[in-house]
Amino acid sequence: MKILAIGLYGIPGSINSDLVNSNVFEDYDVVIVNPDGLNTLYSSNLVTYDGSHHNYLHREFASYATDVNIVRHEQVKGLMQKNGVIICFLQPFMVWKDATGNKTITNYDWLFYYGEIAKQFKSITSGPGTTIDHINPSHPFTEYLQTKPHWKAYIQKDTCDQTKWKILASAFGTHLLSIASTTQRGHIIFLPSQYTSKQGALLEPCIMKLLGDKDVTPIPEWAKTIIVPGQDEIQKELDEVNTKINAAKEKQSILISNIAELESWKWLLYETGKHRLEPIVHKALSLLGCKVETQPDSDSDGKVETEFGIALLEIEGVKETIKIKKISQLLKNIANFLVQEEVSAKGILVGNPFRLEKLSNRPPKDSQKELFSDEVLSNAEMHNISVLLSTDLYEVVCLILDNKLTTTQIKSLRKRIFQGKGFVSLSIC
Repeated sequence: MKILAIGLYGIPGSINSDLVNSNVFEDYDVVIVNPDGLNTLYSSNLVTYDGSHHNYLHREFASYATDVNIVRHEQVKGLMQKNGVIICFLQPFMVWKDATGNKTITNYDWLFYYGEIAKQFKSITSGPGTTIDHINPSHPFTEYLQTKPHWKAYIQKDTCDQTKWKILASAFGTHLLSIASTTQRGHIIFLPSQYTSKQGALLEPCIMKLLGDKDVTPIPEWAKTIIVPGQDEIQKELDEVNTKINAAKEKQSILISNIAELESWKWLLYETGKHRLEPIVHKALSLLGCKVETQPDSDSDGKVETEFGIALLEIEGVKETIKIKKISQLLKNIANFLVQEEVSAKGILVGNPFRLEKLSNRPPKDSQKELFSDEVLSNAEMHNISVLLSTDLYEVVCLILDNKLTTTQIKSLRKRIFQGKGFVSLSIC
């Protein structure tokens, strides 16, 4: 018995994969899916979001996922025609859109066409619970359900088409937690949301009991060498198609990776922290021709070297005005650097104030707030510290990527950063 497991582990003899990389569903006897998120369903390195909103997908990935779901939906029908089994853990219904709103992806699209859930159940309701007070005593999955797994979603009993679905487990007489299709060809079974790897061993005997004598005899080694007339020609054609698909997947992965790399420049506009804003500021300064080195947290947010000298970085992304604390930290780091290295360094403060506001609303209109406090700017003037906006760095990056800055202009920007003090504008006049 061949079992494909997507999004769960611990089932003896199963093959673990995802919707992108697994063989066609018809290649298996049983497909088990835990649709609890995009990274579970698709290859996690392909999932890309539009900006910081995790409900909005990048357009190319949304289009790709839609194509994958269409193909997998057809394979579900193919698996049913060979008396196969689909087991799906009943997770809350989740929806993602691309930024244009033209593509909508749900965590059930691989199984149901758009609108099909509404016809079958009206909806899948999100809501956690632990009660299971009815279990069908005669179904092959009874033993598994008797462990009473917890649940995060359910189907309203009065909205479920019970001519097509058999109730396996429920709560309160109204919440359906496990149901199975009653069609003669193949089986689709929904199980309660919770799954642990320890429960995997319970699933296999339930599946075997369900399939009964429908279990397929593994092809003997001697039979594998027998070629049915016409099989060679189809195999050659299939090999050609697979070669093209693999080449297209490789190109698609490269394009998605390239897009993700370009998208990361937007971190300069809204991000914060050591793992997002700090590395992209380093990358931007490197693009300007600076040599940038990371340093231990206690030393600075990075060391920058150019023909105009050495500087230590302090990088800050906040939802409000940037305040004097960051200048104080930078001055302390500069003093420590002088003691340790016996070399003086200037300071560069890169700030992303009001980072979640639209660029046109920084600082918020009618708020009487400033991007940097007066203390920050006056102390920066006094101590030879350049204060930059990460959003200005983004504008410079765009000009460089668009080949609109000459080498002389880029050098002039480096000089402006290293010889300026107080707020330093990076606008190109």
